[in-house]
Amino acid sequence: MLRRRFSMISMIGVLLGMIALVASTNIWAADSAKETAEKILKESSLTGGLIWPKDIDEWTHFLHDPSNNAVAHDQLVGPPRGLQWFARPLYCRSHETDSSVSAMVSAAGRLFYILDKGPTGVADKRLPQTWAIEARDAFNGVSLWEVPLPQWGWPEWKGPELTAADWTLFSGNRMRSPTVLPRRLVADSQHVYVTLGYHAPVTVLDAVTGIIAIHTHQTKGGQHIDLGLLVR
Repeated sequence: MLRRRFSMISMIGVLLGMIALVASTNIWAADSAKETAEKILKESSLTGGLIWPKDIDEWTHFLHDPSNNAVAHDQLVGPPRGLQWFARPLYCRSHETDSSVSAMVSAAGRLFYILDKGPTGVADKRLPQTWAIEARDAFNGVSLWEVPLPQWGWPEWKGPELTAADWTLFSGNRMRSPTVLPRRLVADSQHVYVTLGYHAPVTVLDAVTGIIAIHTHQTKGGQHIDLGLLVR
């Protein structure tokens, strides 16, 4: 049993939408998750209050950082010795359709990615796509939040071509997605910059909650986010 006393602010965890256990002397009591989480997330390391270790690097862009040099400065990384965690789905939908993962970045101990959670194993245009941007704790895999992306997927970037095609003849179509997809997602310790649709402008999300912070309507038509700017 843990005997060390922790302050409320030090109890960092995934609390939104749950019931938080709050330590008060020797008694554990249930408290409203929303009020507790808002206080903790506002003042804890999840909002940047913790100084990020210098020997653990971040991967905030498709190719590491705005320089597009895909070399990390991490000093702790080494050969894998085990599986830290896993999350479903365990497999991509099919090798014959677009890849189920469009982009992935990491910042401040959180992993952000765009994923299709639709049915796996069958390449059929009649089966629905279920695209979303999801955030997880990079250390334990706990899901933090998820935002649906209904205007993402093959109908958005090659709809006319595939709608009339015979899908039974497809081969290796997963390699034919637009090259800008992984460049549509950038993150830092406090925000996530993403296009919530293939033709949509950049939206800024709160990295902790996934709540929309800023709509940038003037960025519609941009191709990828780089150097803090949207490149057309």
